[in-house]
Amino acid sequence: MPNLQFLFDITNPQESQSVSLLEGQLTLFKRANSDHWQVRFKLTNGSWHSASTYSDQIAEASTRAISIYETVKVKIANDLSVVKKRFKAIALDEIESLKRLQNISNQTRRDYIYILTNYLILFFGKYQIDELNDEIIGDFASWRISKMANIWMFKRDRLLSDL
Repeated sequence: MPNLQFLFDITNPQESQSVSLLEGQLTLFKRANSDHWQVRFKLTNGSWHSASTYSDQIAEASTRAISIYETVKVKIANDLSVVKKRFKAIALDEIESLKRLQNISNQTRRDYIYILTNYLILFFGKYQIDELNDEIIGDFASWRISKMANIWMFKRDRLLSDL
């Protein structure tokens, strides 16, 4: 095993650098394996948020870090999600919530889960929530009509074959 060092160019990576901004509220740091500066800070709920500034220049990275921090603060103040999520992840969370919900009938619960699973997740699942717009929703309306037409034709054919 000690001979592996001769096969690979193993040099001591630079230790990560860090800079404190806004009186210690933000930490701007550079990972040893990255050219870009990252920013991290603590959210009001106690969890940490980190993001890349996509800059290798400290001055530009500092400006972007403050911008990221302010954007996150505005999102939190407006009860918006700080991280991006796909529709599928949110819908699956909602299905779990529906399963625990006590104030709806079992039939309503099954219907909601069926619609989420067989229509909404199937079509919107791959989209980020913030990507959804009128055009995509219009596409869904057309897709849903064609899908439902196929289901009704299948049911019709099944009924006719039973006669």
